Amino acid sequence: MSRGGRGLLAGIGKTALGLLAGLAVACGSEPNEIVEPVPPAPASPQATVILEPPRIEIGETAILEIAVSVPSGSRVTALPVPEEPPGVWVLEAEPPRIEKLPGRDVHTTRFRVRGRETGSFVWPAHELTVIDPEGREQLLSIPARPFRVASVVNELREQQTFFSYRVPSTLEPAAEGGALLPGLIGALLAWASLGLLLFVRRVRRARVAEPPPPEPSPVPWQAAQSTFAAAAEIAESDPIRAADMASAALRVYTDRRFASHTRTATTPQLRAEEAPWVLTTRWGPLLDVLERLDELRFRPLESDLEARRDEVRRAIDDARSFYLDSPTRSDPP
Repeated sequence: MSRGGRGLLAGIGKTALGLLAGLAVACGSEPNEIVEPVPPAPASPQATVILEPPRIEIGETAILEIAVSVPSGSRVTALPVPEEPPGVWVLEAEPPRIEKLPGRDVHTTRFRVRGRETGSFVWPAHELTVIDPEGREQLLSIPARPFRVASVVNELREQQTFFSYRVPSTLEPAAEGGALLPGLIGALLAWASLGLLLFVRRVRRARVAEPPPPEPSPVPWQAAQSTFAAAAEIAESDPIRAADMASAALRVYTDRRFASHTRTATTPQLRAEEAPWVLTTRWGPLLDVLERLDELRFRPLESDLEARRDEVRRAIDDARSFYLDSPTRSDPP
């Protein structure tokens, strides 16, 4: 190709490159322009309920937390405190805490609860109102939360030891010698038993002329009447301690006198058992008194302290009446 042809092709190439560069500048952004990221769409309101630990033992405290996630700048109405949630008492409700996150706010409310009866229960579901920055209202449903309250008492009350007894799998072979030695040992034991019996009879005859020994002091389960009187005296100053004293005295008395397990079992467990034979007609009133005393002992203190004192006095009087009406009591009224 001649020198003139090559120059013509070079000029056409430069022109095409110039046109392409101009087209790219016209369609694209400026070199120094900063492109702002597109903000994410606001998240929809969500709510969740967390209970730690998920399994509560009766009398144990736990933390129930309700978290509500809403778009940034939104407002949430206050969560109501349930008056009588199933299975637990509400001891304390913390003020809501707000955590600011990119694009959303998390409103967290914590409740401190205590297990009051055993079984499977559900924290109730409810609704609250979410108000966005433009003033629009939206109802948000908070789901229910199942949980379980377990007992601290061993479910196998018939077990007497921590470890079961195991018979040895192999026994040593018996020594040879016939039945003479075992017969001799048995005869000696029989004569020893007979001699012991004659000695005991002689000692008993010698004690007939002796004056009777003084009566022993009443054991704790026979001193229920004095315990009820002491609980009634301190009911004005310390109603919770008075309810504890009356409940312990009634449980020890009925456990020792009627073999009712009231000292080692909770009131809900006693309600599920069959009534002892000697308490067939009085089992229900006894459990009613114990349940009232349990509620007064474990219920959180309220503002109406005077009403609490009156309830404790009436419960102590009912416990004393049950004791006085018992035909097998051992101490004088």
